Formats: sequence, C-alpha cells, structure tokens
Amino acid sequence: MKHVPAFMTRSDRAFRLLNHIYSNLSSFFPYNSFQKPIFIISPPRAGSTLLFESLTTFPGLYHLPNEGDNIWWRFFPYGRAGSEPSDYVPWTSDTSSSARPLRREIYERAVKHTLIKNKRGRRKFQYIFGLKKIRYLDKTIANCFHLDFLKNAFPDTQYIFLIRDPRSSIASMIEGWPHKRMFGKPQLTAFFPRSGTLTITHWSYPAPPGWQSVLHKPLPEICAWSWREHVLAALNFFDRTGAPVIRVYYEDLIKDTIAVMKRLSDALNLPFSDKTRAYLKNPPLSRTTVSPPNPRKWEIQNKEEITSIIPSIADLANVLGYDV
Repeated sequence: MKHVPAFMTRSDRAFRLLNHIYSNLSSFFPYNSFQKPIFIISPPRAGSTLLFESLTTFPGLYHLPNEGDNIWWRFFPYGRAGSEPSDYVPWTSDTSSSARPLRREIYERAVKHTLIKNKRGRRKFQYIFGLKKIRYLDKTIANCFHLDFLKNAFPDTQYIFLIRDPRSSIASMIEGWPHKRMFGKPQLTAFFPRSGTLTITHWSYPAPPGWQSVLHKPLPEICAWSWREHVLAALNFFDRTGAPVIRVYYEDLIKDTIAVMKRLSDALNLPFSDKTRAYLKNPPLSRTTVSPPNPRKWEIQNKEEITSIIPSIADLANVLGYDV
C-alpha cells in the first residue's frame, strides 16, 4: 500500500505529491532502524500492560499506543493461503518478504505515537525513510507465536519474559473472556466449525495453533490450554535458540515495583529518571484491568474451576517455579 509516513501531516495536493515521491523512494530503504528493541513476551493476563506502561516512562523509548495486532494482521491475516487461522507466524521464504514492510509500519506508527505523546512533532522529518535509529518497546501478546520471525526481522532484540502464577493468569483469562471489545478476536468467528457442540461463541486472546480443537471444552479448560500453549511456545524458543532473556515475575513486580524496574534499567541500559521513580511510587491500574487485582482473587472468584484445571498445568507451572 502506498502512503506517506504516518507521522506526516496530510494536506490535499501536497499529500498527493509526497505520496508519490515517498512511496517510490521508500522501497530502497530497509528500515533496519531498531536499536536493541525490547519485546515483552508473556501469556495473556500476566501483567504485561502494567510492565509495559511502567517501561514507557523511561526516556528514549518509542512504542505503539497499544498492542501491534493490527499491524501483524495486515501482513499475516487469519486464514491466509497455506496456513491455518491462528496467530502463528513462522520465518519462511514466504513470510520473510514481509519483514521490511512490517518494520516500516511499526517504525512509522511508533514514531508518530511517541512524537505526539512527547509533543515533539517539529522534529519529525529526521525520521523520513527510517534513517534515525530508535529504541522500540513492544508488548504484543501474540508475539509468543512470532518469535522466530522476530529473531530474524529484529536480530538484536532484548527479550523480557514475564511470568505470573498460572492460577491467577488463567482465572483472569476466564474473567476477561466475555469482554469482546478488550480481548475478543471477532475475525476468528468465521473459522468456527458449522456443526458440533461448542461451549463458546467467540475467541478471546491470541489464537495458538490448534485452537479450533478445544472449542467443545469448558471455558476453564480452554483458558488453561491457551495459557499452556503461549508459555510452551516461549520456552521452546528460548531453549532452542539460546536467545538471551530477562525473566520477570509478576509477583515481584507487584511487591517491589521500583526494585524490579531498577534491575531492568540496568539490564537494558535505560536511564532511571525522576519521572519513572515518581510514576512507580503509585502506578495507576493498567488500562486492561477488569477488576482490582488481588493475589488470591482466583480463590475468591472461581476456586473450583481453577482447581479442576491444575492437573493440566502443574508440570509447566513447576518449570516456571510455581508449586501449584
């Protein structure tokens, strides 16, 4: 698709001229403009929005206003030829051709959002064609299934693997499932089977490969399966590639936010500013909060449901360091 950079102001004739010039010239630029980008890898409902919003207070980071699903869907839509409808995007000869345009789209949108947020619009022209390097931050949950692609498209990525007690994560997934506007994937409804007994009418959170095979199961089992697939995809990638990763436990993040963020500041070589310190002293609830957090909320709201799925997650929970 031909377009001028997202961070440029559109005006009638000037836009048409810039559109023609920019679209022709941009194909010569690789948009390898990401300097040690930071990707938060996490299963759903593990506190990634809290971590992301805290990290955005560090100076010098560029980011999207929310998750990057819409960008990934533009290049890798559900039901694309030769692929099952899921969020899995491998690195192949077919998909690799999308790396440059995907980097370009992410770069332009992140620059636009960050310049507007920081009121630095006058400096926008130094970003033309991705010539200025940026430090990018991302927390798209579906990246659990994009990791091989990320490794090749963003080779010097720094990964943060955020982990939470699976009982709490899965309980929060169950609680959030009905909230279609926040977590639903309406594009997937078209791929629901036309016959058979289904226990749900829509899918929420990223879709792991094989998601259609669990549509007949009770919602707690679906959420437990989805959580497991996200975590296994991440662990398998890190074990297989040896990619360096920083582990962060949600419980530590809540207990001593400043200490965890200082550790990340050192590991990621990010300045720990007064603005960051002030924000972390009393961070607001994240924008994806459904109900106020409580470490034992799963026991209060749906203990029986969570207890029923523990046998299916206990081994993986133990690998992560949780005795369930």
